[in-house]
Amino acid sequence: MWLNAKSQRCKNIDAAIEVAAYLYKNDNLRIDQRLKVISMCLPSLFSFSAPLIDWPESDLKLLTAVWVRAYKNAWNLGKSIAICLFTFSREKGGLQVKLPLGTLFTSVWGNLSDVVNLTTALGKC
Repeated sequence: MWLNAKSQRCKNIDAAIEVAAYLYKNDNLRIDQRLKVISMCLPSLFSFSAPLIDWPESDLKLLTAVWVRAYKNAWNLGKSIAICLFTFSREKGGLQVKLPLGTLFTSVWGNLSDVVNLTTALGKC
């Protein structure tokens, strides 16, 4: 964690931009390798601190746009491709990729689940 919430948000956004730029520049990776870079970097960077700090809607929208740009770079898609391709479920013809808001919910839910399990385990002792 960095000094304050604002710098933490900036670090997350900067790291996501760096991943998107890396995928744009490196065309020697296969699509599955590019998607692996995304799955290993973006959610883990974000979920580490996201539940602990406040995320204004504007910063969350910016981070979502950067993540979508990274996915577009991974699939070698142009900037004009609609975001719904990534957000729609597979049943509706989308790719159903993991975006920051879903990652935030998963992190918060995981933390709450851990607290409940720990409290339950401690109560049995």
